[in-house]
Amino acid sequence: MNEPAYWGREVAEALGISSSSVRKYCIALEKFGHVFTKGSNNSRAFLEQDIILLRRMKDLIHTKGVTTNDAAEVVLSTVKEEPRTEAVRGEQPVLIEELNSVRTAFEQQKEFNIQLVSELKLLREESNRKFEQQQKHIESLERQLYKEREYQEQRDQQLTTIAKDILDTKKLISSSKERSFFSRLFGK
Repeated sequence: MNEPAYWGREVAEALGISSSSVRKYCIALEKFGHVFTKGSNNSRAFLEQDIILLRRMKDLIHTKGVTTNDAAEVVLSTVKEEPRTEAVRGEQPVLIEELNSVRTAFEQQKEFNIQLVSELKLLREESNRKFEQQQKHIESLERQLYKEREYQEQRDQQLTTIAKDILDTKKLISSSKERSFFSRLFGK
């Protein structure tokens, strides 16, 4: 099982102490037999149990006024040391807080994506519904236009028939007037 490791600067920031204080605490712990995991450049890599020891030392030194060596001896006497076999080879450790913040951001993004997909589905359904309404309206207008065209064609045919009838009537009247005129003129 690979446990995350942290470098001195990160541990100093996490504990709220200087890097030189971290080094001083480490030297005291090593003096009493504590072994730190070393990186490829022989710098200390701190595992969770190391950070717990350093935090306890800091509390003893700052709240109880204990010396660094005494604090190291006290905290080591309360801890059962397990041997370490793995060395850290210059990997950049990921802070637990950063990992948790990334997980939180990922979960928030996941929730946002789910909400966005849901909203997009609703928009698509609404769009489809409006499209269907428009299609029905267009079909209704097309039927209405077709009926109006049929009506206009019938009306045009009727008007044409009436116009022909009027012309025929005028021709008959005209021809009958001509006959009547010639009959009167020639007496027939």
